[in-house]
Amino acid sequence: MVTINLTLNNFSELPSLLDVFGCFGNDYEYTTRGLLRRKIPPVCFICSTLMVHNGYNPHTKEGPGEINIGR
Repeated sequence: MVTINLTLNNFSELPSLLDVFGCFGNDYEYTTRGLLRRKIPPVCFICSTLMVHNGYNPHTKEGPGEINIGR
C-alpha cells in the first residue's frame, strides 16, 4: 500500500501522483526533498555493509583512514 502525504500545493495533483507512485511497494519512500528512495538502503557488494541512502559508500567502519603522529 502506498501512502501519499498531500499538502495544499500538491492536492490537485493527486490523480497524477497515484498514477506515478501507485505501482511502488512499501519499500520505497518519497522524501520532502523530492527523492524517491528505498526505506532500507542497499547493501554494498564489496564490504556487505549498508550504504548511505544515496547509494554512495566511500568509507566503512573498518579502516576509514590513517593517522600519523609526530613529525
